[in-house]
Amino acid sequence: ALLPPILSGGLPAATVRRPLHTDHDLCLLLPPPVDRLWLFLPRNHRPDPEIVLQIAQRRNLSVGDAMCAALVDRFEHRSIVEYFRQKYGDSQDWSEWDASEWCRARRGRSIDASVLFCVVYSCPQIQNADKVALASCGIRHLSLLQIWKRITVLDLSDNPQLIDVSPLGQRDSVLQHLDVSACGKMWDLSCLSVCPRLQSVRASHCHSLRGGDKLPAGLALECLDVSFSACADLSALTAAINLRELTVKGNLELLGVETLASLSNLRLLNFSGCTSLQSAMALWQKPSLAWVDFSNCKSIDPVSVWHVATRIWAAHGEVVFPSKASLLEACAAKKVTASIKKKVLAVARGSAQKKLKLAIAGTDIEEIRDAETVARSFGTPLVEIEAGTRRR
Repeated sequence: ALLPPILSGGLPAATVRRPLHTDHDLCLLLPPPVDRLWLFLPRNHRPDPEIVLQIAQRRNLSVGDAMCAALVDRFEHRSIVEYFRQKYGDSQDWSEWDASEWCRARRGRSIDASVLFCVVYSCPQIQNADKVALASCGIRHLSLLQIWKRITVLDLSDNPQLIDVSPLGQRDSVLQHLDVSACGKMWDLSCLSVCPRLQSVRASHCHSLRGGDKLPAGLALECLDVSFSACADLSALTAAINLRELTVKGNLELLGVETLASLSNLRLLNFSGCTSLQSAMALWQKPSLAWVDFSNCKSIDPVSVWHVATRIWAAHGEVVFPSKASLLEACAAKKVTASIKKKVLAVARGSAQKKLKLAIAGTDIEEIRDAETVARSFGTPLVEIEAGTRRR
């Protein structure tokens, strides 16, 4: 049998070099920093580097200016640069950059990748901004945003054509607050889970956001708003152990909240308008809760709401009930057990409780004397009850 060359005394086989990727090969034709910016452009926006070099030679321009000329016409390039330089000034600190004003001033002109390239190249100070607002700018691609290494606050709301936010999912990201509300085609935010400092995400009215595994669940996440999405479950959030505020109002697909039972830091929950939600019993043993909104939850079991309410009231919190009818019907059907009534009585008589808000049930605290009175009071709708100091 033939031995390998290195064992038979021969020289090792020559290492075969893998050819460079075509994009990186073309990139080498351009000088820095234009080469890096060219790579960050979406492929369908990248001009041919050879054409860019020809424009630079023919018009006696720098390669960067020739790149801008290949992307947008000369007049538009000049107007873009002049606007932002006049707005912020060449010497001013560019810690905040709001491009939405430029779009409104240009009657809805969008900030596409070509325009963004011109701004970044011509105004390099913009790369130092830590707060960037691109709301209602018609953004489709975020690849160029990777050049910003200091962004902590990013507003991408109301960009209905934006689909992919994966360029933001970087392990060295310093992003802390992100708003992608009203991005109707956004369907996956799970890539944001790797961002080590991301504290809040607003993704309301992202109607394409459906799977529970598509939600962000980073360890630093404290506030999440996915109102009017279509997530039938919240399973991914079990990894968001520091989550404090969760808003899922208007979700017509959500059935249960069992996956939230393991989150020990939850304080504020908004389930308003979750018409398919059936039970809240999983939240009963969560002492951290301070406020829960069950308004317009038409399918929820009222008994489970009472269980949660008595626990939250004991901690001086507040509960917004589903509706007057659902609770009164539960009382009439004797679904509200005596143990719950006694808990309500105990909370109402607590010396530390100064004001007890019962959305639809109760009576004056001075008239509460025993569980039978509490039982009768459930049929008397009052918006608010003032807690008295006199005890039995």
